[in-house]
Amino acid sequence: MEHSASANRILASLSPEELARMSPDLEPVTLRANQSLFHYGDSVDHTFFPFTAVVSLVCVLEEGKSIEIGQVGHESLIGLQTMLGPDIALHTAEVLIPGRAVRVRTEALRRHYASNSWLNRQLTFHLWSLLNQFSRLSACNLCHHIPERVARWLLALHDRAGVDDLKLTHERIAERLGVRRAGVTFQLGSLEEMGAIQSGRGRVKITDRAILEKISCECYKRLAEESKLAHFQQRGQEWRKEVRPLRPLPQLAPPGPDTAPRV
Repeated sequence: MEHSASANRILASLSPEELARMSPDLEPVTLRANQSLFHYGDSVDHTFFPFTAVVSLVCVLEEGKSIEIGQVGHESLIGLQTMLGPDIALHTAEVLIPGRAVRVRTEALRRHYASNSWLNRQLTFHLWSLLNQFSRLSACNLCHHIPERVARWLLALHDRAGVDDLKLTHERIAERLGVRRAGVTFQLGSLEEMGAIQSGRGRVKITDRAILEKISCECYKRLAEESKLAHFQQRGQEWRKEVRPLRPLPQLAPPGPDTAPRV
């Protein structure tokens, strides 16, 4: 069965023989906009390899507030954490950009994970990249301002969607960033005035990435650099010769009397 496996980075890394062994377990699916693949606490029966779809990983609080903690597209898979622990979802996975994917039963992927050392290596690197994304976005959501975060979020989504015209509402962007809709509407208006985007009803079109990159916080470039690092490692190449070394972080000053934690 033809799965267009080259559309997903993990599947594309497999040899024809390895892909043939997995093929009977791969089921083509179409992911709809706003479709929930699983909710927090659900049993994760299937994992998904996106081709053209983009999925948002969301932390939902009891009070109803939510924020995006990760984003997955054709570079990885959804449900990766089940390879290391119970089949219980630790977050909600919701389709942000509709499109094609293949899904595989979690128990079947675990068999391939255990028996295929190359697939095991790929998924290990992607888990590293996902954990890095979680930690980076936690800091970004806490420390950076809305204009920087909106630009960072649009750039990351643009990379994964592969198209300029994104079907998005202001409300959806606000939900993913955990901010008020009015703030997002204001920032999108500012970006449109600068020529970075065109915003209409239910859509945002990227027209000038360079402007977005200037406005974005450091997190977009950091995540892009670190993703390249993992990609070169997956291919068995020496990344230090092909990826600019990461800049050292500034040293933190020792806590003074005003910054020491209070007991």
